[in-house]
Amino acid sequence: MRIWIIRSSEPTPYDAGADNRRLGRYSHLAAELANAGHEVLWWTDDFDHYKKVHRFGMDEFREVAPGISVQWLHTPGYSKNISLRRFRDHRLLARKIVESAARHPAPDIILCCMPADTLCKAAAELGERFRCPVVLDVRDLWPDVFYARLPRLLRPLLRLYTCNMRKRLSFAFSRAAAIFGTSPGFVNWGLAYAGREKTELDRDFPISSPLDKPADAAVAKAFDFWRGHGIAGDNPLFLASFMGAFSSMYRFDAVIEAARLLKDEKNVRIVLCGKGPLEDEIRRQVRDLPNVILPGWIHYPEVWSLLKMSGTGLCPYYDEENFSLNMPNKPGEYISAGLPILSSVDGYLGGLLKSYQCGFVYTNGRELADHIRTLSRNPETHARMCGNTRTLFQEKFDAAVIYREMRMTLEKTAGRQPPV
Repeated sequence: MRIWIIRSSEPTPYDAGADNRRLGRYSHLAAELANAGHEVLWWTDDFDHYKKVHRFGMDEFREVAPGISVQWLHTPGYSKNISLRRFRDHRLLARKIVESAARHPAPDIILCCMPADTLCKAAAELGERFRCPVVLDVRDLWPDVFYARLPRLLRPLLRLYTCNMRKRLSFAFSRAAAIFGTSPGFVNWGLAYAGREKTELDRDFPISSPLDKPADAAVAKAFDFWRGHGIAGDNPLFLASFMGAFSSMYRFDAVIEAARLLKDEKNVRIVLCGKGPLEDEIRRQVRDLPNVILPGWIHYPEVWSLLKMSGTGLCPYYDEENFSLNMPNKPGEYISAGLPILSSVDGYLGGLLKSYQCGFVYTNGRELADHIRTLSRNPETHARMCGNTRTLFQEKFDAAVIYREMRMTLEKTAGRQPPV
């Protein structure tokens, strides 16, 4: 079977080889498909979403692994993740995919990630052209997520502005043979745009990345890196860690408030790893807090080693539907490492934390500080929660099971037409 994946803004297997980047959902799925004998073509942009630079400066096609090829298409890029330039970039990428499709053998099935609406519409158009089924995988609730950040008086204007976006989504989802999502709520969101009932092919698959151990030399170098920041494997520090972008996706106010309340806890450190537009402001706010460690952007060996030393993982999301209905990237990463989770949103993630008793939901910095104290001062409670997290991983987040199920559902979907 020949499978096309349309997904921008995610590292490809090429990026992992180029700079030791950690691979995400579609690299693992592509590997699962290729190992089962399928042929994968991944369509994406030449622009590196994380580094904000172009990889090649032109269109490029390469086989990056046996059975997996990537077609990069050159687009202008953007400097901010939420911006008109990013929408324009996606629009140009969608157009180039449609224009370039004839250069490659026709697909048997197309899998496209949402966002973005323009890429989903392009996938639906290609599905009609090649008479093959299309599967849409919901990762973000565009444009709904934008409404939550605006004052109520401005929301009608944004709704008017995004009218065409919603029309494109209705067009795409109504033509999808199957709808995937990272949570049941995200699948239902797609079904609402499709205007139909759920079928056996509409399924939620949480995000989970296997924590494969890096090469020994890379691990040794990573632990040296952390020793340079005052963290060592034999040091009895309790680490509450975050790894991600310092962007408007996250709320760090409660985390910083908790750090202030915990500054006299000699064995507790708050480790915030990343870069982004909020970095300077975060550094300014914590400059008098020696219990906060800001190592900057880290690569996978540093991620792996930090997770091995951490006591809990921080999920400081905004409490809005895009996160309350979702199972975002961070929780899956912490669950794979067997860490209890401290989340600022309830919803689907909060329900799992309560059901499995493997973390806490907080609403402010004082509650977060209290939860960190509970975990750091009570080894038996912490050990029990770690065990519960491992149970949650085995039952719902085992990457091998997730990607096998995704592959098998794609195989079932091949040859199907969109449901009436």
